[in-house]
Amino acid sequence: MPPWESHASSCVTHSEFAKTQARSMRQVHIAWENLFVDYDGSTVPIIDASTGEITQAQIFVATLGASNCTCTTPCQTTADWIGAQVQAPQSFGGVPDRWSLTRPVR
Repeated sequence: MPPWESHASSCVTHSEFAKTQARSMRQVHIAWENLFVDYDGSTVPIIDASTGEITQAQIFVATLGASNCTCTTPCQTTADWIGAQVQAPQSFGGVPDRWSLTRPVR
């Protein structure tokens, strides 16, 4: 609070500012603390080069909190999911403190 602003004035200023903000949960992320992983929900066509067969695969997304680091890869099977979990920290150059699913499995 600037020295020329009273506490009451500061509260009014903050209240006015708060009214302009969207009501959403703000999260504070510490660098390298958490790796958020999930499927994008979209699918992409995967074309087998030898047979021409087209299959659909979901997109695996891993994002480090407090950064712009994101890793994506097509993923459809359990083996793909496990491989993507290994690939993500390799692409970031390190391992976070913990992994978090952005949406719990139901």
